Amino acid sequence: MDPKRRFFSFRTGKPGSIKGSWILDDVKIPAYNIKQAITMYFWLEWFKKKDANPWMHNVPKLFYPDRFWVNYYLRQVIEYELKGNKYYFQVNYKRIKTWNTHEYVQYFEQEKPF
Repeated sequence: MDPKRRFFSFRTGKPGSIKGSWILDDVKIPAYNIKQAITMYFWLEWFKKKDANPWMHNVPKLFYPDRFWVNYYLRQVIEYELKGNKYYFQVNYKRIKTWNTHEYVQYFEQEKPF
């Protein structure tokens, strides 16, 4: 196991909503940094939307998250590290940091982050 790899979960909600109404999406996406984790989560949500609505032609054809999507959709990103060597137990993850929107939105300020 690479010691730099972290796991990320996300709290989603509409802007201005109270913290109690945010939804925890505990996916624990493995990534090396927060920008990579948010990009993979964006693709996961995009493909979920596309699979759920195959008849809709107005699903956005974006393949990278921009700062507007990050600001609108994500409220917090929770960073974990693996304590043991098994992925399938929830107790094997240790919370490292909780990122708020203003801390990671600067990674998506440019038009195309890649």
